Amino acid sequence: MNGTFQTRDDILEDNLPCIDIEHTELYFEALRKAESIHKLLGLNDYSRCDFRLKNSELFCMEVSTHPFLPNSPSSSFIMAARQELLNYGNIIDKIISSACERYNFQN
Repeated sequence: MNGTFQTRDDILEDNLPCIDIEHTELYFEALRKAESIHKLLGLNDYSRCDFRLKNSELFCMEVSTHPFLPNSPSSSFIMAARQELLNYGNIIDKIISSACERYNFQN
């Protein structure tokens, strides 16, 4: 994607070339880096790291802590959660339950 402009729709509509890295060493490296960044920044419950790949090296471009929660096809948060076989109601429940547990609230 060097020198290109991308939009959310390009990604969701599969208009950009990409490499499937699932279950490769690069995938696990990205996972380790994302978890390290999450902990380093002191984040709770949910965060998303966006990476770019150049010459087989991962670069973290941004960290998002505000999921787009509406139950719509354009929500990358919902798409990612569905990969873990969660439905919309369970996703919201897990976020609320985690926060309640952390702050000792009754849920």
